[in-house]
Amino acid sequence: MKRLKTAVLSDFLNDLPLGAFITYAYWYVYHQTHNQGIVSMLGTIAMIALLFAILGGYISDKYSKIKLMRFLILIRFIFIALGTIFLVFKPKMGVAVVCFVVIASSVINIIYNPLTEAFAPALIDNDKELIEANSWVSLANNIATIISSGLATIFVTINRPLISLVILLVAVIISYILLGFIKPDTAPVHARL
Repeated sequence: MKRLKTAVLSDFLNDLPLGAFITYAYWYVYHQTHNQGIVSMLGTIAMIALLFAILGGYISDKYSKIKLMRFLILIRFIFIALGTIFLVFKPKMGVAVVCFVVIASSVINIIYNPLTEAFAPALIDNDKELIEANSWVSLANNIATIISSGLATIFVTINRPLISLVILLVAVIISYILLGFIKPDTAPVHARL
């Protein structure tokens, strides 16, 4: 159960600021451009990504959950770091950078979201712990969703995409490091054939 709680904490630290950043991104893009079309495009991309979750579920079932989570969080880190670096050197490109991070996160979430819904059974030692394990995952996701609204309000109040990206970057780094303390689960046998 310790492995699961560490993975849940890692997921929480990944989801909380990301949810806040995405909410802030919608506000920021509209505030800067007054173009509802761009905001709609970002929302549409996120919804289309949900349609591909079935593909993400298939992929997440074939590999070690922890190794795949680490890989996806590393990819997310790279995209956020690229956006942050670009924003440091081109501060007037805030809208483009914010859109880039939101779109990249939507693509990553095609695999990441189904993965986080399925990692509990892979990380418990005893099947009797499954209900408790799923409860931990659900509780952490619900709390992250609720708190991310408050954090989004803080991002809007500060209204500095660079600061929001740095906060997101730090949380993703911590999330990645936490997964390093977990012994990876094994990939399902059928995936090795």
